[in-house]
Amino acid sequence: MLQRLLLLLPLLTALLPAATALAAAEDVQQEQEQEQDQRALLQRKAALEARIDSLQQELRSDDPALQETWLELGSTLQQLQQHAEAAAAFDAAWQAARSSGGLENPQQLDVLRRLLASQRAAEEWEKADATAHLMQHIGSRALPPGSDTRLDTVLQLGRWKLLAARDELLPNPLGTALSAADLFRQEITRLEALPPAPARDLQLATLHLEKASAAYLVAERIRAQPLQDYFMGGQRSTTMLQCQLVRLPDGRAQQVCMPVELPNLDFYVDPSNRKNQDIARQLEDMRSSIAAAFGYLQQTDVPDTARDTLLDDMRALTVLYNEFASNKRQVSAVAEDTVDATAKAEAEPKADVEAEASPAAAKSDTSPAPQP
Repeated sequence: MLQRLLLLLPLLTALLPAATALAAAEDVQQEQEQEQDQRALLQRKAALEARIDSLQQELRSDDPALQETWLELGSTLQQLQQHAEAAAAFDAAWQAARSSGGLENPQQLDVLRRLLASQRAAEEWEKADATAHLMQHIGSRALPPGSDTRLDTVLQLGRWKLLAARDELLPNPLGTALSAADLFRQEITRLEALPPAPARDLQLATLHLEKASAAYLVAERIRAQPLQDYFMGGQRSTTMLQCQLVRLPDGRAQQVCMPVELPNLDFYVDPSNRKNQDIARQLEDMRSSIAAAFGYLQQTDVPDTARDTLLDDMRALTVLYNEFASNKRQVSAVAEDTVDATAKAEAEPKADVEAEASPAAAKSDTSPAPQP
């Protein structure tokens, strides 16, 4: 075997330069093709821009031909990775569609989807948020609960909100996540008012799982909040009187009282309790949403393929719930230890009370009598 390998070694050595040259030639050919595609796209962009200039002089701004040309220009700019310019083109196409079809015409939704994709690619987060809100507004006004297109607009906005909260793309990530949860909750309420049907049950299962995802993200954002955000004011310490019986030189006993400053444990414990209660509410909402989704998926008329996909999502959320709940218990135990240690640390410098009297006081009997 070794001899055969030694015999093949010169052949392999001779073939290596040829293989390297072939790979380099393929890379050069691929680069040339990419350059040709880029030039073709740039030429198409210039032609579309010239056509738009001409049509704007001949047609009304809401003419379908002008709208279609704006859409073609936007798609070309997307391929050129010029996303901000593509968003401007799609915005012009949407303005034309709105003018011709009305403010709440659902035909605008396809144009708005393209606009949203370009705004997100251009990292125009505030504009993307406004576009997603507009899509959901049009869907809720123009389409009845149970419509697939209406559900798509709800999921589009809700999932965008969750992404923006997770990656902190918008101000106030916690508020953004809460708004997504509220959006799913409202749509669930509307669907539950409809008669039972396979399509309705599938939509409800989908929305409940989305609401569970929102509750999980809200719990994460709450856990990340600093504890000082939960302080409601109040005093760190309270003052009490500590009294001692001091024996005087003549044998008589006299009670001597002095103010003692003690830590106010409620000041430290209450913020942690409030934070844990907020997290617990979100985890309970997550658990109940997963359970509700499972109930709807057990309906016999739900398609098997859709059921299997949502069951996979449900299992993943269940794993996240269990991990979070387990970690929350560990964090709560550490937090309680920290609160106790902080309170004790503040108490130590003020714990000793000295009763200034005669030297006999050092041998006296003491009887603390705390008073408010």
